[in-house]
Amino acid sequence: MTPSSNTLTYNLEKGEINWDPSQMQISEINQNEDGVSIRLKIMAPTSNYTTENKKTSNLNDLPSVEEVTNYILTKPDYKHDSIELQTHFLGRIIKSRGAHQKLYQTFAGITRNARDAIEKKYQGTWITPNKRRVEGQRPVTIYEFSTTQIDS
Repeated sequence: MTPSSNTLTYNLEKGEINWDPSQMQISEINQNEDGVSIRLKIMAPTSNYTTENKKTSNLNDLPSVEEVTNYILTKPDYKHDSIELQTHFLGRIIKSRGAHQKLYQTFAGITRNARDAIEKKYQGTWITPNKRRVEGQRPVTIYEFSTTQIDS
């Protein structure tokens, strides 16, 4: 593949990887004493959930509670946040107000039901000790699962 002028190229010792910028989405920006790190999500050329030209996503394309539950269970300590889930399942971040309000509320209900199912099955509770900030967004609550029980 010959990269075009609008292709991001990452050089490796044994070759190159080329990505089209239209397939990229910034999922996280962090700054610390070492500098700035940017995490990019490389999207498939076509998406089942969104396109740039669509103003709303199809509610029928949302994942099931079981799909979200299975995804959360793959994470260490089942640690996740709403932005991570949105970008994984919807391919973008959606806002709680405006044109995508119904989509946001429906997806939030699915994730809440997934957390409830995990809580019931594994007899623990969700703790929210940390928040993270994604550029242009309000701080996002990070959910972690705890099975710590207090002995009587």
